Amino acid sequence: MFVIVLGAIGIGSVVIVFYYPGLQLPDLNQFQLFQTSHPFEQYDMVYSSKFLFERFGKDIGTGSKMPLRWVWGVKAIDNGNHMNPASKGHIEFDHNFSVSDPDSQKWLSEFCSRIKRQPFFQPTLGPLLPNCFIESFKMYMSRRCIDHIDKINRTPCCETSPFPYKKEVFEFCLIKAMESLYQTPRELFMPGVAGPKFRRSANPTVSAIVIEFESTVPYSMSYTEMDYFYSQVENWTQHELKYAPPGMQSGWFLSDLQFYDLQKTLASGTVIALILSAALGFIVLVPATLSLVISSCALVAMIFSATITIAILVLHGWKLNVLESVAISTSAGLAVDFNLHYALSYANANGAKSARVKCALSSSSGPTAAAALTTGFAGIFLLRSNLLPYSQIGSFLALIMVVSWTYATFFLCSLLQLLGSNSAKESPAEERKSVSRVSSVCSGVPNLESHELEHLADSSRTNLTHSQSPSNASATTVVLHDDYDNSHNKIVKKSSDTSNIKFSEND
Repeated sequence: MFVIVLGAIGIGSVVIVFYYPGLQLPDLNQFQLFQTSHPFEQYDMVYSSKFLFERFGKDIGTGSKMPLRWVWGVKAIDNGNHMNPASKGHIEFDHNFSVSDPDSQKWLSEFCSRIKRQPFFQPTLGPLLPNCFIESFKMYMSRRCIDHIDKINRTPCCETSPFPYKKEVFEFCLIKAMESLYQTPRELFMPGVAGPKFRRSANPTVSAIVIEFESTVPYSMSYTEMDYFYSQVENWTQHELKYAPPGMQSGWFLSDLQFYDLQKTLASGTVIALILSAALGFIVLVPATLSLVISSCALVAMIFSATITIAILVLHGWKLNVLESVAISTSAGLAVDFNLHYALSYANANGAKSARVKCALSSSSGPTAAAALTTGFAGIFLLRSNLLPYSQIGSFLALIMVVSWTYATFFLCSLLQLLGSNSAKESPAEERKSVSRVSSVCSGVPNLESHELEHLADSSRTNLTHSQSPSNASATTVVLHDDYDNSHNKIVKKSSDTSNIKFSEND
C-alpha cells in the first residue's frame, strides 16, 4: 500500500517539477529581500503605483533603459576559463568582416534606418556619437571641398564623393572623421564608446564596429520582461542579418543582460545539478550496499524525496532565483542520507527479507528520526525571520527532512520488502547458538564450572597433544566420561561410608 500511494505521489511530483507548472523564474521588477508582508515590500508591490511622483517617473521614462548594441568584427566566443570569473580570455576577430565595401556601407545605413522604425527603439534628440556612426560619417562627407577661410582642400573627404564611398576613400576619410570627432588620435582607442574600432598599428584599419541605441524597455529583474525584450530584438536581428552582405553577416546583438543570463542559466543548470546529485548518490550507494537492487530502490526513494520537496515549494510560489536554485541542487544530497542508513542496515542484515526489513527499521528508524527532528527544528526556527532568504532556507530544511524521512522509512522499506531478496549467510545469532550448545554439553558434567570462553582455554591445553614428542604423548592423560563416572561413584560411596561410621560413634 505504501509503495502504491507514495509512488503515485512521487510520479505526480516529477510531472509538477519537470513538466507543468515546472521551475518558474522570477517575474518581479525588483529583487525581493524581505517577506511579502514587510512594509518595504508592500510599498514596492502595492503602494508605489499610488503615488504621483512614482507614476510620473515611469511616464516620462526616467531611470535606466536597456541599451541596444550590435557588434561586427568580433566573434561572440567566450574562450576564458569558466571556473575563474577573472579570466576574460582573448579576443577573436572575424576575418570575413568588411565594413568598407560599398555594399556593406549601404546595408549598414539602411539597417540603422530600420532600427528607428522598430517598437523597441527610443528616439533621441539628434544623432549621438554612440549611435550609428555611418550617419555621422555621411554628414561629415557632405562638407564643401574647398574651405576659403582656412584655405583647405578636403578632397576626397567632401561632397564630391558620392555614397556609398569607394573602399579606399572610406578607409582614408573615416580616420580623418574620427580625428575631428575625438580631437586627438589617442581617443580612437578609448574603450566603452560605440563606433568604429581600430587595430593598433602604423596604419590603423577598422577591425570592429559597435552600434548603440537606447530602447524603450526599462531595466528589470523580471525574467518574463527581459526574455520578451531579448527574444524580440534577437529575432529581428537574425532576420536582418539574413539579407546582409557577406562582410556583415556575422554581427550579433547584446545588452545589459547579465542578470537575465544568470536566470536563464539557473533554469537549465538547476535541473542538471539535480540529476548529477542523484547520480552521485547512486555512486555512493552501490559500493556501500554491494547490491544493485538495494541501490536502485534507494535511488528511487531519494529521487521522489527530492522531487516532492521541490514540487511543494513550486506550488507554494517559489521562483527559481539564486538561493532557490542552490536549495534545489542540494535536495538530492540531503535526501540520500536517510535512504543510505536504511539501505546499509538492510544490506548487513541476514535471513528472510521480512526479517531484514524489520532489522533495518529497528536499527535505523530511531537515529534517522532524531537527525530529522534536529535539522527540521533548526529550519522551523528560521521561518519567522523577516528576511526572505532565511525563511526560505528554514522552510526548505523542515520540508526536506519530513519528506525524506517519510520516504526512507515507509516507501524504501516497503519497496525492499517487495523487491528485496533473502540472505543465505549464517547470522551471528546462529553462531552464538552453536557456541551455547557446546557450553551446555560441558555444563552436563557435575562439579564442572562452564563458561562460554572455556573452550578457548581447553584448546590451548589440548594443543599439547599435537606435539610429536613421545614424552609429551606419554605424559598426556585422556580422561573419558566413563572413567570419570566410576571415580565419581567411588568418591560418593566412600563419603557415605564415612558418614555412617561417624553416625554410629555418636550413638
